[in-house]
Amino acid sequence: MVGTYHKVYLPNYGVLMKTATSGGKRILVCEREETVFGVNICEDIWYPWGSDAHPGPQGGAQIIVNISSSPYHAGKWDFRQKMLSTRAWDYAAIVAYVNLVGGQDELVFDGGSMVLDQRGQLIAMAKVFAEDLLVVDLNLDDVLSEPPP
Repeated sequence: MVGTYHKVYLPNYGVLMKTATSGGKRILVCEREETVFGVNICEDIWYPWGSDAHPGPQGGAQIIVNISSSPYHAGKWDFRQKMLSTRAWDYAAIVAYVNLVGGQDELVFDGGSMVLDQRGQLIAMAKVFAEDLLVVDLNLDDVLSEPPP
């Protein structure tokens, strides 16, 4: 085990209404060999740097991995991609968004995992409404060579 991450932002709307309280203060940043990556969960990527959860580009993360169970609704895909593009630009880091696919009770999860580069450009996207394995070769030198916005 490398570390523990406590989610910062809990959903408080619709079917995702929770009664738990958040406990996290910032994203988890890890280093493996020469790669620095951050990990966060679902809503925690929806908020820009500057909040308690994101005080700045922590530890020089080159990649942010977001693990999500974001339920489907009409029009959400466009909003989601624009938001993730903005976060990649904000973080000056690659964003790997990993979303659940399938159903649970009344919820439907659409998958559509995607990877965006540090400029917010979509690099690759997994299938929607189907299980998929998305493998992407990344050039981390590009992330390090570009100054933050």
